[in-house]
Amino acid sequence: MFSDILTVVWKERKTLFRNRASRSRLLTLLLTPVMLSTVIPFNWGPDWVEEFPSLIIAVVAPAILVAVMIPDSFAGERERHTLPTLLSSRLPDRAILLGKMR
Repeated sequence: MFSDILTVVWKERKTLFRNRASRSRLLTLLLTPVMLSTVIPFNWGPDWVEEFPSLIIAVVAPAILVAVMIPDSFAGERERHTLPTLLSSRLPDRAILLGKMR
């Protein structure tokens, strides 16, 4: 099943770099962790490692990013009319979902 997951991951990375709209989405996706790991702690100061909100941000922000990207990925498959092909492939549903999560 791991090779099936890697197949979906490879396909997702291939489609990310196909057109400009997805490149800007990728840039936004990459800038968010940079903002959360550098800009906010720098502005917060030394209290960043001692306060409870930093723990919440560190746990909730990645979960929100993943929760937003997975439905968007399936919607992109539907817009490109490749979702029925993907679902009718020999890949198990669990491998498709886990591949989209990576």
